Amino acid sequence: MKKLFLLFLTVATLTACKKGDKGEPGTNGTNGAANIQTTTFLNQGWTNSGYWITETVPGVTQSVIDKGAVLVYIRTSNTGNYWSMLPNGTTFVIVNVGSVEINSTVQQSDPVDIKVVVIPAQ
Repeated sequence: MKKLFLLFLTVATLTACKKGDKGEPGTNGTNGAANIQTTTFLNQGWTNSGYWITETVPGVTQSVIDKGAVLVYIRTSNTGNYWSMLPNGTTFVIVNVGSVEINSTVQQSDPVDIKVVVIPAQ
């Protein structure tokens, strides 16, 4: 009896619906963030005895620091093709107008690849 009731309920639900009238067209949305800049620095060596890397990134403006976003990723020989977002447990980032500084609390010797994504505010 329960199966018959569930079958009846399913059929009634599916057949009771009717397609409504077409609504008015909506307004156009705002444009997306087409000004996103990505810069990749390959095979970068650590300075200050293996604790520091500074990269020049002209797209980092005061407006980006105040209202946008700067994302920094690192790829080491240990991670292969995988990018890790910074900061992480031992490496952190300082964003300045025109540059990004990557600092490690652990001495580094192997070169790394760095990717900086600058997202300006709209």
